[in-house]
Formats: sequence, C-alpha cells, structure tokens
Amino acid sequence: MTDTYGTIGGGVKNQAGNGDTYPNNALYATVGGGFYNTASAGAATVGGGEFNTTGAMYATVGGGKGSTASSFYATVGGGSYNTISGDYATVGGGYDNKVTAPYGTIAGGGRSDASRSITRNRVTDEYGTIGGGGDNQAGNGNTNTADACFATVSGGEQN
Repeated sequence: MTDTYGTIGGGVKNQAGNGDTYPNNALYATVGGGFYNTASAGAATVGGGEFNTTGAMYATVGGGKGSTASSFYATVGGGSYNTISGDYATVGGGYDNKVTAPYGTIAGGGRSDASRSITRNRVTDEYGTIGGGGDNQAGNGNTNTADACFATVSGGEQN
C-alpha cells in the first residue's frame, strides 16, 4: 500500500504511506525492501530490514530490525530495536538504544547479554551524545529535555 508518490522497492508486507483514506498526507514515503516495514509520513524512508517504522516527516531507518524513528528528521542507521522520539536525533546502530531528546546522538553499543544486566544507552536531554558501550545515559532523565543539555558519555558501562 502506498500514498501518492510513495515507493516500495520490493519485499513483503511493506507500507509506504499511512494507510488512511487520504492518499496525499504521506507523500513520497519510501520503503526500499525487506519485510513488514512501514514509512508512514511524508518523505519518510525505511531502507530495508524487518519490522522497522518511520512515523514523522523526513525520518529514516536504514535497515536492521525493529527500529523506530518517530520524530522529524530522526535517523536510525541500523542495528536492532533502536528508538528515536527526538527531532533531528541519530542512532548509528547497536542494540536497544533510545534517544528521547532533540539533537541527541548515540553512535552504537547498547544492551548486551542478559547475564551482565546491561541495559540500553539513553540520551534524555538536548544535544546529548553517547559514543558506545552499554547502560549509559546523557542527560538527567527528567521530563525537561533542556535542563541538562550537551551531556556526553564517550563509552564504557553504566556512566
């Protein structure tokens, strides 16, 4: 299923558009391939992989599995189960990383094996950056994403 000017390059059960009765409100959405991927906003793109979603204009998920970019201009490069809900934010890859603030960046890393009890990396305040590792947080985690800006964790564990 596609909205106007939407493109699905291949794969199975992919959707380029939001599936409502108005075919012009998610123009130019693109899914390159893979399966069960959804690009449901204008100019949103999922390159491939499986079970990836983009839900805001110009959001992109390059590939991988189960990742979501739900804010304007958000980008998930790849990996698995990464999520972004901050505008202009980026997750390069890794596993189960989460950016909830605008302009946040996680290069990679994330949750490791369950025996070590390492959880995801999190960016919770604007312009926060995490280079890698696991169970790291940039920002203070409260509801105000602008009160601990520019926090940086270069990597490691539980920082």
